[in-house]
Amino acid sequence: MSPDPFLRLLRHPWLPGLLAVLGVLLALPSLWVGLAGDDWVHVGILNRVGFLHFEESPLWTFFRFMPGGAGNQHLLDAGIMPWWADFEMKAAFFRPLSVLTHMLDHAVAPSSYGLHHLHSLGWYALVCGLATLLLRRFIGVGALGAAGLAALLFAVEDAHGIPAAWIANRNALVSMSLGLGALLLHLRGRAEGRVGLQAGALPLFVLALLAGESGLGALAYLGAWELCCGPGSLRRRAGALAPWLGVVLLWRIVYNNLGYGASGGGLYIDPGREPLVFLGAAALRLPVLALGQWLQAPVELYLMAPRTAQWSAAVVGALVMGGVALLALPTLRASAPARGLALGSILALVPVCAAFPMDRLLMWPGLGAFGLLGLVAADHLGGSGWRRWVTGGLLLLHGPLAALLLVGRAAMVPVLAGIMGAGARGAPVEGDIEHQSFIFLNGTEIPVVYVGLIRAVAGVAPVPRKVALLASLRLDNDIEVRDASTLVYRVEEGFLDHPSDNMFRNPDLPFTVGQRIQMADFQVEIEALTDDGRPRQVAVRFEQPLDSGSLRWLAWRDGAVVEVTLPPVGGHLLLPATWPLPQPPLPGEGPGWLGMGAGRP
Repeated sequence: MSPDPFLRLLRHPWLPGLLAVLGVLLALPSLWVGLAGDDWVHVGILNRVGFLHFEESPLWTFFRFMPGGAGNQHLLDAGIMPWWADFEMKAAFFRPLSVLTHMLDHAVAPSSYGLHHLHSLGWYALVCGLATLLLRRFIGVGALGAAGLAALLFAVEDAHGIPAAWIANRNALVSMSLGLGALLLHLRGRAEGRVGLQAGALPLFVLALLAGESGLGALAYLGAWELCCGPGSLRRRAGALAPWLGVVLLWRIVYNNLGYGASGGGLYIDPGREPLVFLGAAALRLPVLALGQWLQAPVELYLMAPRTAQWSAAVVGALVMGGVALLALPTLRASAPARGLALGSILALVPVCAAFPMDRLLMWPGLGAFGLLGLVAADHLGGSGWRRWVTGGLLLLHGPLAALLLVGRAAMVPVLAGIMGAGARGAPVEGDIEHQSFIFLNGTEIPVVYVGLIRAVAGVAPVPRKVALLASLRLDNDIEVRDASTLVYRVEEGFLDHPSDNMFRNPDLPFTVGQRIQMADFQVEIEALTDDGRPRQVAVRFEQPLDSGSLRWLAWRDGAVVEVTLPPVGGHLLLPATWPLPQPPLPGEGPGWLGMGAGRP
């Protein structure tokens, strides 16, 4: 296609609808994904599965994964939280509007998960269409080609694969669509001097926040637009921003008073509760997310990387941000919309730093990044010099390559589901399991956590009485049978040595020698610490003899669950570090509801 027809297409009035269709087509493999990860929790809540012990309406409990304090007791008893967890840990999110969409799915087609995915794709189509309209409004009618190119890059961005294909992540789509609608009304109202439109934007912004915390991304672009592009004096622009800030303040007060928020773990940091901790984490996470945004770096590996690699990625990310600024410098100097989009993209990265880096968090930041890239392409793609070649490379990376990756990301969610369900799939199915506790001598939190949960929700395999994880599979574990009911773990590097083992505990929360932690079937006593205060040796005393038929001993080896026979008293068992993650099954291997996430409750 020659440049002129392509430019005409980018400027076409129907482009919002065309890009909505394109985005859905690329994410269409999600229709066959089924359930993955938190989907099992949500289906269990909607079906009132007793394993979860949620008695309140799903409207309040759907995203309340860990209530904190005494509310965590049933999670401890079921083994969903390991013994090293901060028992005060909270991960509870207030997203009632998004919950209503899941409740609608359940009411209309409770087990037709393909329809649930189709529902999510409808929201993704709306996001793509509204993003196109917003970019046109933000950039202006004089650069419709640049706005259209930016919208095209946004629609095919592979980072959107998880939000589009994972039912549990629908809240990001619902929240963003409402936030985009609010921005469109506000920008039009300000440009045309229509106070009614500005007032109408506020209820949409409220709904965006009630759909998900990511609705704060709308505020990032509103502030950037008012600062860089808004009409009138600085005082008038600040006045236009003030009602939005008031909405956020009121939302946060309600959010806190209802008991929602995050604290105590390594996954989420609540900036309202732990501002200094959040600022420290954001200094590391923000450039890592920028690295993922601009160079498609697999930022999901951040949690599994050692701390030195995390810092290295942050340094590289900061250099990339500097390189992008240098690339865009002439455009930034000449274009107020370019400055607004660049600022909005950076501001939108700040709130998502509350979670550990994942590229599914990049929907709002990507809006401004692609807007800036579209304007840079309009300025430099037809010229000469290094800016032309770098811009062309970024367009290839975020255009054709991203589109292919989006298809792959949507289709590969079952692999994620298979990893999360590996424990439920690989654990024993024979014996008196309903009266037994599965004790994992080593492992990783997520596959172990989901053993009982997936089985309880799916209802096609026996559910163990309890599940417990005693140590990480990422380190060498020397296990001694001290007496008939006690195991002693010696871990030379110390427990929680790897960042990914801190999902349930802030690494700054100290242990003490002699500290005792009571779990459902056993008590853990800290007997020795590393120099930085992590457990090096712990004694695990069970309430029943180790050879009791009520305890089933399991371990991970080479990505699979195996049953283990404990040595006699005084004997040792060495479980060497095994880094391959729990493996997803091959197509056709094992029960589909566990392996490929296509289960039926």
